Amino acid sequence: DEWMNYYTVGVNLQWSLWNWGQDFKRVKQARYEYDRLDLRNRDLIKRINQEVEETYRRLENVREQIVLQRKLVKQERNQYQITRELYSQAQATSLDLSDAERRLTEAD
Repeated sequence: DEWMNYYTVGVNLQWSLWNWGQDFKRVKQARYEYDRLDLRNRDLIKRINQEVEETYRRLENVREQIVLQRKLVKQERNQYQITRELYSQAQATSLDLSDAERRLTEAD
């Protein structure tokens, strides 16, 4: 039982040159599938970007509406206080006061 000072390595490669173009067809099909998925991915990214932009625009519109609504509430509150003061001085009717209250409630 002696140790041997050499190694044996084997490699086996097989490639059929005459497979009637099956390898080419598989590569072509894989490339087609890759292109199809890439196009689908780009379309998905485009739609997501459009949705994000649309959502951002809606958010900006809502912010503007909130600002305007706050201004309206402030204005109606001031108008109510003026009408209440006029009513206490008998310079406004109860209908005027009631209308001012209603507008404030609707704005708030």
